[in-house]
Amino acid sequence: MVRKKSSCLKKLVLGCGGLVLCFVLLGFALFISASLNKPKPADQQKLSVSESFGGNAETSLNLPEGSPNYGKPVKLVLELSMLNFDLVPNTASKEIGIESDYDVANFELETKVDEKDDYIIYKITFKNKRTLLGMLLQGGINDQDIQNRVKVMIPKDLLVDINFQMSMGEADLDLTGLAISDINAQFSMGEFEIQANEPNQVPMGKLRIQTSMGETRINDFQNLRFVNGDFQGSMGEVRFRNSGDLIDPASLSLKMSMGEFNIDVPPNANLKARSRASFGEIQERGEKLDNPDGPEFKVQSNVTFGSVQLNRSYSRSPLSGRMLRTIRAQGLEAAVADYHELKANRSAYFDFRPSSLNSVGYALLRDGLFTEAITIFKLNIEVHPTYANGYDSLGEAYMKAGQREEAIVNYRKSLELDPSNDNALEMLAILGEEQQLDPNQEPIPDPPEPPKEDN
Repeated sequence: MVRKKSSCLKKLVLGCGGLVLCFVLLGFALFISASLNKPKPADQQKLSVSESFGGNAETSLNLPEGSPNYGKPVKLVLELSMLNFDLVPNTASKEIGIESDYDVANFELETKVDEKDDYIIYKITFKNKRTLLGMLLQGGINDQDIQNRVKVMIPKDLLVDINFQMSMGEADLDLTGLAISDINAQFSMGEFEIQANEPNQVPMGKLRIQTSMGETRINDFQNLRFVNGDFQGSMGEVRFRNSGDLIDPASLSLKMSMGEFNIDVPPNANLKARSRASFGEIQERGEKLDNPDGPEFKVQSNVTFGSVQLNRSYSRSPLSGRMLRTIRAQGLEAAVADYHELKANRSAYFDFRPSSLNSVGYALLRDGLFTEAITIFKLNIEVHPTYANGYDSLGEAYMKAGQREEAIVNYRKSLELDPSNDNALEMLAILGEEQQLDPNQEPIPDPPEPPKEDN
């Protein structure tokens, strides 16, 4: 039977018409989605909801000294997206508290308490009221979309199991002196940092971290006292730092598709390591000490594309993260006092290069905290009086704070120490000042810095 050409042509026209209709409907749906997800005018507000997480006799661990029973444990469930998140010890009360500063027009913060027979669930959710697709259709995601801040404060007398999920942003978990039984963290994109300046009150059963993309830092990991550590990542950099001897035997399993593992192994540990890199390299640095009497530290790492580096040494923890956490939790004065105390008594364990304080100052400057930034920059030039860039940074802070004369004085001082500083010349021109310098004058070098550590 011979098909008629008109019949084939008709089907072709109908098929093309149907395809065009599908594209039209898809475009209309995307237009509606973008319209419904149009951001509202930002409404930034500071809120505190600590009263909804009150402690009681059953959840408190305020028991007689020496008691082995921590009472009813707490499961802290965190489901977060697009914010800067801090978790800190609560030394002021026995409550789990929350402080926040976020755009209430486009984001929402929810809290829920669910008491079970043998434990209590504290759930905190922070989410965007708009869909990700809608945001992308509106022009994408910018820095203003993740200026939200939420801080959770945990008392030191609660036994806590942390279940943490975060899709985008930055997270700093300060677990100093807390009683954390387990951590299960899933982090999609951004920066993730855990700090423990004092040992965990109890051995941590499991530290489990999954990341998709970004940088992860575990500082003072020996203080976490985890029995089993499990890290799995798709792409990024991971750094395990220590600031002292390994306290308890520990096992650490690391897997990464594309990236880098860098682990500082406490010299007192009895290291048992097996590392594999399919396309990359494996390095072991430092003196290979055999400590059969030390706590056993098993490390098994596997990287497909990247490298694994094991350093037999104590490490110098970054100072900037600790200072910023202290500023947010206790205030600027406490952070400056902590800086001086660390410099006097623990200088071997922290990075005191002038660039460290400079990064703290700029973090405050980005948040519009001009007075706090000026204080930090002034501390930097007090400690490093010949650091030319420190005066340049202080000049910038004064300039942004509207203090013209002070800005001029510090830009001039920066040029005096380093006549090649073109930025200072440009800023002085903007401020209406001309700087005359001896063309034969040699710049005074910045103070020598310690050898840069491998990241």
